[in-house]
Amino acid sequence: MAQDARRWQQLRAGDRQALAALVEGAYADVYAYCCRHTGDAHTAEDLTQDTFLRFWAHLDAYRDEKKLKNYLFTVAANLCKDWYRRKKALSVEELPAEPPAPPGPDADLALTVRQALAALPYAERDAVLLHFYHGFTAREIAAITRVPLTTAQYRLRRAQKRLQTLLPKEAFL
Repeated sequence: MAQDARRWQQLRAGDRQALAALVEGAYADVYAYCCRHTGDAHTAEDLTQDTFLRFWAHLDAYRDEKKLKNYLFTVAANLCKDWYRRKKALSVEELPAEPPAPPGPDADLALTVRQALAALPYAERDAVLLHFYHGFTAREIAAITRVPLTTAQYRLRRAQKRLQTLLPKEAFL
C-alpha cells in the first residue's frame, strides 16, 4: 500500500517512467479483463489502451491512493460497460477464448463455462470476472463498479446460483 502511495506521487508529478512501470505491471490483467468481456482481442486491446489513456488524463480526479489497481479496473469496467451497451449481446462465437486446451473433456467444460458466463446479465458476469478471474473481494468489486457492498455481494451470490443451474457439477470441483 505504501508502494501505491509512492507511485501515485510519482504519477501526479508527471513521472513517465512510473507510468511505464504501471502499464507494464498491470497491462496483462486489464487486457484479460477486457478480453473476457468483449470476446475480441482487437477490441480488448483498444479498451485496454483507452483504460490507461483515461487513467493518465484523469489521474487527479481519483483520491484513494491505496487502491491503484482498483482505479484501473474501475476505468476498464466503465469502458467495457460502455462497449457492452453499444454491442448489446454476445454470441457464443464472440466469447473470448481462454488459452487453448487440449481436446477432450476440459475443452468441452471450458466452452460450457464460457457459454454460462455469456448467459449471465452484464452486472453479474462482471462480478464473477472480477472475483474469480482477478481475485477482487466483494468490497473491492463494490468500489470498482460503484455500487453498495450489499449489491456487489448480491450479484456474486445471484451469479453463483445461476451458474450452478447452467454448469455441470464437475465445473465446481
